[in-house]
Amino acid sequence: MWSVEQPPQWVGRRHELAVFRAATDALARGEGAVVWVEGEPGIGKSSLVAEGLAAASDLGWDIGWGTAGQLRERLPLP
Repeated sequence: MWSVEQPPQWVGRRHELAVFRAATDALARGEGAVVWVEGEPGIGKSSLVAEGLAAASDLGWDIGWGTAGQLRERLPLP
């Protein structure tokens, strides 16, 4: 599992961080939550996820996240 470290400086993305806060609040109430993050390379997706997960980490929760490479061909279905 990767560590969750907040970026040294954060500017903007208030709406996107509010989505993470809403998901964290839902999890704290025992509800499920999913946050989908996508976009062009280099726009700060990883930093956004790290910032959003830092709030959950502050609650003492174990945090895990993963990444995937770009799909370049169709997957064969069994």
